Amino acid sequence: MVRERNYRCPHGEIDLIAVEGEYLVFVEVKTRGEGQPLHPALSVTPRKRARVRRCGEHYWARHPELALQPRFDVISVFVEDGEERIEHIVNAF
Repeated sequence: MVRERNYRCPHGEIDLIAVEGEYLVFVEVKTRGEGQPLHPALSVTPRKRARVRRCGEHYWARHPELALQPRFDVISVFVEDGEERIEHIVNAF
């Protein structure tokens, strides 16, 4: 169940925040179009991961009712020939 989209805080932004079972899932979404050789997930750099973690901690601290295990996922969206293909990396970092 998605709780937030484009959650912003002083530390940055998280694309999606969801609850899945026992997890509070923080998701970074990256999209690449045709002709872009770099896998979308590779653009989630160590600096970006740190910002997402800090933002996740910010959200988690403000929602103590969510006594869930945090998890950080990456969703890669590939656009090829007008079609979208999605790859979900669970517990990416």
